[in-house]
Amino acid sequence: MKKFATILAILLSTVINAQSLNSNAQLIKEKSPEDFKKIELIVGQNYDKSESMYTIMINTQADALYNYLTTPNPNTKEEEATLLNMYEFNTSIIDGIKCTNWALLMIMLEQKGYKTE
Repeated sequence: MKKFATILAILLSTVINAQSLNSNAQLIKEKSPEDFKKIELIVGQNYDKSESMYTIMINTQADALYNYLTTPNPNTKEEEATLLNMYEFNTSIIDGIKCTNWALLMIMLEQKGYKTE
């Protein structure tokens, strides 16, 4: 019974924490509401706001945007072109607004060997 209570507490804690924005998401929402709106548009394509995954994916996108902004600049023209191509590949128009899927972009950058942290 004690083991069950512990597992239940962990699950409840996970669900409760998943319902709130992390520090990067809160910062983007406060300092750059237009970027936060774009993140909401990207996430809203796959998840409804009432789903717990919605907030999890908002946090994931916010973390990826933060990591992208802190990624060192490319060293060569070739790296710059590659970065631009990946950025454009992960950018689409949603409701007339240009939005970038930051999480997928960061995965692609990491696969290409870019230092992203």
